[in-house]
Amino acid sequence: TISDIAWHQLKNARITPNRFRMLSCLNASLRGAGTTVEVGTQAGFFSNSLIKMFAPSRHVMIDIDTKASLASAMPKEQCRVHQAAQWRADCGSFASLQRYNEGGRIVWFEGRSTSGLASLPAASASFIYIDADHVGESPALELELAATKVAPGGVIGMNDYIYYDHHAKVVYTVKRALHAFLKAHQDWEVILLGLHQRDFNDIVIQR
Repeated sequence: TISDIAWHQLKNARITPNRFRMLSCLNASLRGAGTTVEVGTQAGFFSNSLIKMFAPSRHVMIDIDTKASLASAMPKEQCRVHQAAQWRADCGSFASLQRYNEGGRIVWFEGRSTSGLASLPAASASFIYIDADHVGESPALELELAATKVAPGGVIGMNDYIYYDHHAKVVYTVKRALHAFLKAHQDWEVILLGLHQRDFNDIVIQR
């Protein structure tokens, strides 16, 4: 079963039309504020948005396979060669990611999400965004680890806050993990919900 979220953990929450507007709501408090962490990077599309929005001192990218996002972070011409076949992406869309990578401001970690999170110093990140394995115990483990790595005043975002993936026909455990975490940690609250047209929503929590 999935427990309810307590009212006091919802009273300050805001709803935004999408996850990009959700990021803009965090911009005033997080822009330029230290380290951002992304758990699950795919080809780096959202990575670029995070970097562009927050301009962190560094951005940590954790994935079981970083090949696609590494290709996106290459200089524009190399990016085109690597990405054209798989993603058909305009490599100009990765300008912020490419600039940060060239400047040595990306920290790459290839491996399991929990190992990547465990490798971070305690209380070191202003924003941790989790978009990795959405099933089994992984979301709960990732969330508990992330809570120890986020700095005071920092936030944790979770992608695909949905019970059932109607495309893959798979039950996700992101919602269960988030609700259980909030039940166990009453000093955390929901501050943002970023809607998605097909209900693959995003949610942001803060202590």
